[in-house]
Amino acid sequence: MRTAPYQASDKNVKEPKPEVTAVEDEQIPLPRLIHALHTLGGLTVIDAISASRALIKAKCNTRVRMRRMSAPELESIQCGKASTHDKIVAALHTLATSRGVSDAERSVREIERHKNEQLQREYGNVESAVSDADTDLEAIVDEKALSGRHVVVNRAPVLLAWSVVVLQQVGFATREALSIGACYMRATANARAVSLGQKTGVHSELPSVSADQPHVELMGKRIPVMHMRDGEYRGMYAGEVYAPENALKYLKKSLFQTLPLVETML
Repeated sequence: MRTAPYQASDKNVKEPKPEVTAVEDEQIPLPRLIHALHTLGGLTVIDAISASRALIKAKCNTRVRMRRMSAPELESIQCGKASTHDKIVAALHTLATSRGVSDAERSVREIERHKNEQLQREYGNVESAVSDADTDLEAIVDEKALSGRHVVVNRAPVLLAWSVVVLQQVGFATREALSIGACYMRATANARAVSLGQKTGVHSELPSVSADQPHVELMGKRIPVMHMRDGEYRGMYAGEVYAPENALKYLKKSLFQTLPLVETML
C-alpha cells in the first residue's frame, strides 16, 4: 500500500500581513467622507453626515479599512440605514481605491516643492515665468493720445512704475527692473507706514547691506540683489528673491489699462 508523502497543512502556515503604507493608513476627513457618500453613494446630505460620523467614531475612515468594508460591518457599527448599506460600501470602495492625490501625498509634494524652490533661490537658479515679451509695457508715445488722460491711484504703484523706468534707463533689463523696483517700493512704503504710525514692529528701513553684498543703490537706499545663473539680477526683500512676475501683476492690478500711459508720462 503506497502512502502519499506528508504535506504540511495550509492551515498552520501564516501568510505575512501586507504592509500598510502611510497613505493607506491616512484618515479621510469628515468633509471628504460626506462629499463621497453624497456624490458617489447617492445618499442625502443628512444620511451622509450621519454615516460619516459613525465611520469616524468606529475609526473606519482609513483607506485600508474602507477597502475591506462590508454591509454586515456597517450594521455592526450602526452606520446608516440598512437600505443604504450597499450604496455606502460601493462609495467607500471607490473612495479607497481612487487615484486622487490624498492629503498626505499633497503635503509631501508641497514640502518637496518648497525645498526645491529654497535650494534654487540659494544657488540663483530661479527661472522667471515672465519673458521679455511679456514684460513689454507698450508705452504710448503719441502726444494726442495722452492729452487729457489722467489716473487716480495711490502712490505705491506709481513709485514702482517710476523705479522701473529709472532702472531701465541706467541699463537694467525689464525683468531686473521689475524685481529691484518692487523691493525699493516695498521698503519705502513700509518706511512711510511706520512714520505715519500705521504699522508697528516693522523696520522702517531695509536691513544694512555690507560692502561685500551685491546691491543696487537707488535714491539713497541699498537694495540687495542676487546674481542669477542666466546672468540677470533679482532684488531681494526680507531674505527672499522678489519675482518680477509678482511686480508686474501688482502694476496691472493697480493701473489696469492705464499702465502704458503712466509709463509714458514717467
